[in-house]
Amino acid sequence: MRALRFDHFGEPTVLQPTDMPDPVAAPQEAVIQVKAASVNPSDVKNVAGTMEGTVLPRIPGRDFAGVVISGPPEWQGVAVWGTGGDVGFTRDGSHAQLMTLPVDALVRKPERLSFEEASSVGVNFVVGWLGAVEAAQLDEGETIAVFGVSGGVGGAVAQIARSLGATVIGVDRRPPGPETPAAAVIDDFIVFDPAADIGAEVKRLTGGRGAHVVYDAVGGVTTAAALASLAHRGRLVVISAVGARAVEIDLIDLYHNETRILGSDSRKLDVVESARRLQRISPYFENGAFRPLPVAASYSLEEGAVAYKAVADRIPAAWSFGPDIQPIQSRREATKMSSNLTEQTITEAVQRTFDTPTDERFRQLFVCLVQHLHDFAREVRLTGDEWFTAMDFVERVGKVSSPTRQEVMLLSDILGFSVLVDAINQKSGSSVTDSALLGPFYVEGRPTADNGADISGGVAGTPMFVTGRIVDEQGRPIAGAHVDTWHSDGEGFYDVQQTEKLHDEFAMRALLTADDDGRFWYRSITPRYYPVPTDGPCGEIMRAANRPVMRPQHVHFWIHAEGYQPLITQLFYRGDPYIGRDAVFADVQSLQTDFVRHEPGIAPGGTTIEEPFVTLDWTFVLAAQSDGK
Repeated sequence: MRALRFDHFGEPTVLQPTDMPDPVAAPQEAVIQVKAASVNPSDVKNVAGTMEGTVLPRIPGRDFAGVVISGPPEWQGVAVWGTGGDVGFTRDGSHAQLMTLPVDALVRKPERLSFEEASSVGVNFVVGWLGAVEAAQLDEGETIAVFGVSGGVGGAVAQIARSLGATVIGVDRRPPGPETPAAAVIDDFIVFDPAADIGAEVKRLTGGRGAHVVYDAVGGVTTAAALASLAHRGRLVVISAVGARAVEIDLIDLYHNETRILGSDSRKLDVVESARRLQRISPYFENGAFRPLPVAASYSLEEGAVAYKAVADRIPAAWSFGPDIQPIQSRREATKMSSNLTEQTITEAVQRTFDTPTDERFRQLFVCLVQHLHDFAREVRLTGDEWFTAMDFVERVGKVSSPTRQEVMLLSDILGFSVLVDAINQKSGSSVTDSALLGPFYVEGRPTADNGADISGGVAGTPMFVTGRIVDEQGRPIAGAHVDTWHSDGEGFYDVQQTEKLHDEFAMRALLTADDDGRFWYRSITPRYYPVPTDGPCGEIMRAANRPVMRPQHVHFWIHAEGYQPLITQLFYRGDPYIGRDAVFADVQSLQTDFVRHEPGIAPGGTTIEEPFVTLDWTFVLAAQSDGK
């Protein structure tokens, strides 16, 4: 027989299609001809070596559907389905043409399901049943909040809960697709945003009570919101952890609420124990109460590594392959068939064009980008006129951009995308100075200046003296750090916005170098709040949304030093009338400070100033480079 097999852990490429002897059934065993088998995230983790207890060499694969070809006479020729926490880990799995099972693990496949559909059910519904029914004991009339409802397990839990007579609240980054079973059974949906108060929204939907059960199919990044969503004596089911394995829990809140946290691990159920759950689940599939996720793509057994890679890249829905499934067409064949593409199949067809990239990160980015773009169009039912309007908008953003006007960057800023990327890449839980967006007014070719120099370029305004120190996380000075700095004038304009007035000369920007104690200092003029440019395409968005367009008073810094991660940040005047209403969301509290106003007198550096002036002082903490980057 042919089988996927791996003898060491690693990327999906360690899986090799291999010729192996046909298995022979021992007493009380049966041989199954595998008709279809799905690839689950746990299968991918198994091959990567992040699951416990795997014995090598091994044929992976937990879920399957097939036909008994050897074993007890009463079972021969019977279509069966199954899964197991041992299958693919300590006993050879389903990603092969043939596999052996204990007779006690045989369960008749629901006639209503195709082999491909049946092969995508096992892990999702068994762990869903284990957590919602057996652990949490969800009851009729209760409310369950399902975190990760748009995924395989979450969608299964939603259907199980509805069959029990429970009210179902779905929580996820995006709603289930309109064609998915979960979309048909949830009563309410909440978009998951780590910054939002998900618990408050769940309690609003439940009249202030909260959910009797929260099934968290994600974990880690969702745990705090899941706990906050629980009613008094609520039960939290945990099956996974995304991101950090350790989370903070307020123990006083926990015992005051009499919260119960229940772990459910389908790996603890071997193929026989899993079969008993499938026996209980089967009638729901036969009567149509339960439906499997749509199969997103099919692969031949020889293309198993490609299927694993697709799941590793977190493409949603089920992925199925088996010896009876025909290989995917070549790109040339797929092109000939393009006239047959539908709303449901176009996404996967486009994603396949990235199957053989020159760079794997490139593939991951574009496969995910295509998925989310297509999901967006389907979710909002995008019209042709709206699409052409969007294309015209993007074209105009490009045309108005120039070396001194970064409309593309401004678009990223007003949509909060720049701040989001900063937050994703910010080193959390440390003393490192928070980053802030670069902004559209940074330009290259700025002049260098000595410490103590006046960088105002002769522009009139209230004098401002800036002093700063650059240190590492242990407080040690970083000598020789380079400091880019720039800001607006007292009317809120940057030099690049008034090139004719300034005769194309730079002003209020410079590149300085920190001294041996990590210090730098300069003189300029005090900036002012200002509106983001609204005379271009981005202004159309701001006006249509009736959004604030002002940015509070701030100074930009871009600090870079050998051996340290670059820091792009801004310092904001905490008393500015527009603080907390920044049009580009950058004015975080940790970067708000005092621009201290002084009466005429001695300024930093001993200079006598005969008019009021402002001082700004800050210590910037840089993170060391890591991983050779």
